[in-house]
Amino acid sequence: MPIRFREDRGRWQLDYRDADGRRVRTLLPKGTSERDARRQLLEAEAAVLRGEAPSSGDATFTDVVGAWARAHRGQWSVSTRKQYHCLMRDHVQPVIGGMRMRSITTADVERLLDGAKSPGVVPGIRRVVVAVCRFAVSRGYADRDPTASLSRRPYKPGSPRYLTREEYQRIVDSPPGDVRNAAILSVWTGLRQGELVALQHDDWTGRHLIVERAWNYHARCIGGTKTGEVRTIPVVVDDALEVLDTYSVHQGWTWPQSAVGRWSWWRSGWETLARRLDLPRGTHVLRHTTASWWVQAGGSLMALSRLLGHTSLAMTERYAHLAPDTVDQEARRIWGHMGTQRGPEMSRDAPDGPDEDPRLSMPDPELMN
Repeated sequence: MPIRFREDRGRWQLDYRDADGRRVRTLLPKGTSERDARRQLLEAEAAVLRGEAPSSGDATFTDVVGAWARAHRGQWSVSTRKQYHCLMRDHVQPVIGGMRMRSITTADVERLLDGAKSPGVVPGIRRVVVAVCRFAVSRGYADRDPTASLSRRPYKPGSPRYLTREEYQRIVDSPPGDVRNAAILSVWTGLRQGELVALQHDDWTGRHLIVERAWNYHARCIGGTKTGEVRTIPVVVDDALEVLDTYSVHQGWTWPQSAVGRWSWWRSGWETLARRLDLPRGTHVLRHTTASWWVQAGGSLMALSRLLGHTSLAMTERYAHLAPDTVDQEARRIWGHMGTQRGPEMSRDAPDGPDEDPRLSMPDPELMN
């Protein structure tokens, strides 16, 4: 039978022939419905007719990646294809790229994740490898999915890099220009780079910025913010106010190069400025600086989440380690002004009260009798 349910394994099994006439038997993951199993069988048979199915059992992980990419290329954006290509080239291929797909084990995948160069790429590596392995099972490259029993280890992101005060001062002391001014405004507002370049003169009045649009670098068009919400950002630092005053005479788009459609001026310009000033590359370091300085100054995470436009407080909590005494500070701020329910003679803070516990000075009831 081309498809049957294996009672002993609790899974659906596909049975078909590959391009060389070899019999391929594939066990689908638990929980797969009969409808999905029949759909995957039709897809596998169609792949054989198109020449995309394996012709032998010696296909390597790299071979499977190629077939997986061809099957899904039309569903990915340019940025997604680039991301997957970089993950495969830099992290996955050097470790398991040359291994036969049928011989890859869960231990091999665990070794790949443990040896990642940076904790930040672990979720991406895991997502890609799981997708490739599932594709391999559905197309007959492997009989089992080595990622099916992968341990669900919690992901702990590394501490984000942010500018020091000395590094920020280098930006302030650099020659005036759009990139320098945009960097200063970014530090004191936490704007995303797409929101920054899409600022218009009508978006800021007095000491507030209204963020309602952003330049989408992937779609190459102006759209809403990343979360689709409009937020208001207060501008209270003199450096940022001076930047806005500089461009107060402009109408329409705030930045001259944005007005003529050169949207990449900020990203490329920051790379040049950061290289010259020996600062971290990537514009997101400025947004990290906003959040890090805010927390270090004692600001609340809830307010910071609203300032940055995060969809959940969990995204903001990655900066909480910068304020180790936050609980103590908040306790003093919240409860300190409320005083005590005890009388002044019983309070520890009473200026003339006893130093010891008042209960120790009470007379013995038996002696009173």
